[in-house]
Amino acid sequence: MRHSKLLGAGPGFSLDAVTCVDDHRGWSPTEVSSCHRVVLVRRGTFRRMTDGRAAVADPTMAYLGLPGQEEHFAHPAGGDVCTSLSLSPELWRTLAGDDTHLTRPTLYVDAPLDLAHRRFLRAARDGDTTFGLTECLLSLIATALRQVAHTPTPATSRTRTRTRTRVTNPASTPAINPGRTQVTNPAPAPVINP
Repeated sequence: MRHSKLLGAGPGFSLDAVTCVDDHRGWSPTEVSSCHRVVLVRRGTFRRMTDGRAAVADPTMAYLGLPGQEEHFAHPAGGDVCTSLSLSPELWRTLAGDDTHLTRPTLYVDAPLDLAHRRFLRAARDGDTTFGLTECLLSLIATALRQVAHTPTPATSRTRTRTRTRVTNPASTPAINPGRTQVTNPAPAPVINP
């Protein structure tokens, strides 16, 4: 049995907390996804099969669901809690582009993705759907797409360009200590012989 609770929504997306108390080791009947989804497991472990390939989903491994994709699930222990982010086709195209080919359906929940997920949940709790939740959505999707998109996407290109501009153009980086005297010829580092 699955229960879904809406945590927040914005233009073209919704965020749900999904709890599944099923405890079956075998595969569920076929379910067909109706939208693009990013699913991050907060507690529990289960298996998901798409296109004949099975993968484990747990707090260290998330997954992407695509519209029309047939899915099967197995919940050997039950009690799984997930964050499910659903995106409209228009929003997905805006963020991922038209020609984005995903290298795999699973995502490693590394530190950047975990932080983006936590910030997204916090923004939903704060209730700022007009700005905060949307900004966190962009960060979460860009972080996820960097792992699985074969080519740069609109979401990942924007953040890379902004970072690249700061790095390649020091004038665009604000001074840390304005007015402080710069040392032009620092003393040489001491040489230590073993």
